[in-house]
Amino acid sequence: QLLQVARVSTNPVHQVLALRGYLRMIGAEKNRMPQAAVHSLREALTLSRRPEEKKLILSLLPAFAGNDALELAESLCSDEQVKAEAMLAIEKIKEELKKKQK
Repeated sequence: QLLQVARVSTNPVHQVLALRGYLRMIGAEKNRMPQAAVHSLREALTLSRRPEEKKLILSLLPAFAGNDALELAESLCSDEQVKAEAMLAIEKIKEELKKKQK
């Protein structure tokens, strides 16, 4: 529902609030399959018009560490508004992947 509101709302406030609510729901589901979570975050990214939501997405990626999360974070390195956060997310994802290998 929230994603649909974010997708179709013509009111920027409603769009942002729906998108942020959707992102919070994803972040709250810590036991969710990482690939499914990253897929949802990627979909949310396509609706993100502001750097604030992109930063929120980047902050969630390490919780779902995997190649998909790493790829999504790397895709945002070219966005100057969130480049620092993307680099930090990449670093954290790599740390999480190392922990999983041990």
